[in-house]
Amino acid sequence: MNRNPANSLEHTVSNECIGSIVTGLSVDPSDVILAIGGSGDAAFALLEGASRVITVDYNSQQIDYISERMRSLRDSDFDGFLRVSKEGTKDANLGERSFEKSLERRNRYFRQGKRLEKIRGRLGNLELVKGDIFQVTRDRTGFNKLYLSNAIGHRLNHDSRKGEQYTETSKVVSQVSQNLPPHGLVYVSDHEELTSLFRFWSGLPKLSSLALREDILPPELKLERELTSRAQKEDRGIWVPAVYIKIQSQTASTSQ
Repeated sequence: MNRNPANSLEHTVSNECIGSIVTGLSVDPSDVILAIGGSGDAAFALLEGASRVITVDYNSQQIDYISERMRSLRDSDFDGFLRVSKEGTKDANLGERSFEKSLERRNRYFRQGKRLEKIRGRLGNLELVKGDIFQVTRDRTGFNKLYLSNAIGHRLNHDSRKGEQYTETSKVVSQVSQNLPPHGLVYVSDHEELTSLFRFWSGLPKLSSLALREDILPPELKLERELTSRAQKEDRGIWVPAVYIKIQSQTASTSQ
């Protein structure tokens, strides 16, 4: 199997809790959500309640995979939408959660009530973009919520493996959220890991619990504690997600 990330399918099922993402972002009918692509599970779930979802992935195979799932939905082939007929290169590496358990939980979420029928009726509000999520957050405006999965941690670890100088986590978070309006939300699945990385590179001592710390955040963002707690209670797995809220513009924060 070709393991080049640019040329191979990596993810066919999310190992995150879909309900946690939807709960954490407190999806509203007026929302325009910019979401990282992957398997597309999060984007489809968010589409049920949002005005519009823009999903982004650097890997053309992931974009093609999400497109195939969209075609299945259009044809009312709900079993096809949920079926995994090909293996992604990272599907076998889901940490403590097996692929089968993630698949079962994902399918249970989407089969509830008339959920898939509702999402099918909203496919015209889903836009696919091939690109770098970090660049797209800087180029795009008009979105008020951002689903990042573990993209920030992935970038920081990738830079570290390449021997590049460590970029402060708060700087990366500030960059991806610069076009969010006040009260806009950011969902990350790996808040605890990001905080741990920050403390390691800053030479700070380890702490037993990092779930509700704000060390990594720039001045214009705060931890949305209620939504974070609700998201973490919903997940109860390998991920420790968090929700950040924009409280002011970068211009205002730098002028103070």
